[in-house]
Amino acid sequence: MVQHVTVVGREKEIDLYRYTIVDAEHRAHTVEIPVSLLVIPPRDYSRGTDTEHLDMIACGTVLMRTEPEDNFHKVDRSMVNRAYAAASRAELSGSVVMA
Repeated sequence: MVQHVTVVGREKEIDLYRYTIVDAEHRAHTVEIPVSLLVIPPRDYSRGTDTEHLDMIACGTVLMRTEPEDNFHKVDRSMVNRAYAAASRAELSGSVVMA
């Protein structure tokens, strides 16, 4: 499992945000986050701005993936807290870079 990811692109569509994340192995990942997740707060974590919230979800989604070959990820509300947990663990070690 990679411990370093970088946000290299953010796009806002009508009903979703599309992120491009590159991991430590230089693989690009696409993460789609529905606009409705902006109102879902993480449990046990403080929520920052909308951009910080979406960045945490996108980075955490890539960090918590279980299939190494997966590079397309659709986020749903059940994943928000787990994504925050994955991103927070990586941030504590200083290995998540959000551009």
